[in-house]
Amino acid sequence: MTRVLAAEGAPRGIKVNAIAPIAYTRMLTHSIGQAGAPDDAAAQAVLNELVGQHLRRLNPAQVAPVAAFLTHRDCPVSGEIYTVGGGHVARFFIGRTRGFRAPALSVEDVRDHLDEIRDEAGYTVPGGPADEMSELFSTLTNS
Repeated sequence: MTRVLAAEGAPRGIKVNAIAPIAYTRMLTHSIGQAGAPDDAAAQAVLNELVGQHLRRLNPAQVAPVAAFLTHRDCPVSGEIYTVGGGHVARFFIGRTRGFRAPALSVEDVRDHLDEIRDEAGYTVPGGPADEMSELFSTLTNS
């Protein structure tokens, strides 16, 4: 969605990026609690200590500089996703696997070829919707 919005906004000079924040908030605490706990009390104590040490580093205010940069008019990028947490920033990208093709694709084909569909060997990173369509059409032409 970020790339589509970026492509649609580009002719008007509108840039669109997304942030995947990782910050210590009530929502994160709730999510961690939902993840389940080890059965062993000692293992749970170690997990709690490790998680606690790292959570203290995830100050929500550390997300703001990335938000400020990505929304500034001089920001050179558009259509991208960045993860931000604990003072660390990384580009998160979506790749396209080689996939699987069957002219009369069925639910069973998807089930039976799921490993091939998910195989990351030889993946590409389309720059946007036009690149995705180009790769799809190339696959359809060559098969």
